[in-house]
Amino acid sequence: MGNNVMIGAGAKVLGDCKISDGCIIGANAVVTKDIPANCTVVSVNKIICRNNRI
Repeated sequence: MGNNVMIGAGAKVLGDCKISDGCIIGANAVVTKDIPANCTVVSVNKIICRNNRI
């Protein structure tokens, strides 16, 4: 897990996932794949990037 990562209440990180620097995992989100730096995850693997890279 990277630096400055916030994980909301009830969130689940399943499997071998890399969470990069500056990520936010929203409440009750489910993560099953790698998350790039400075992105937010909501729902099930819905990734929102602040740098418009995805």
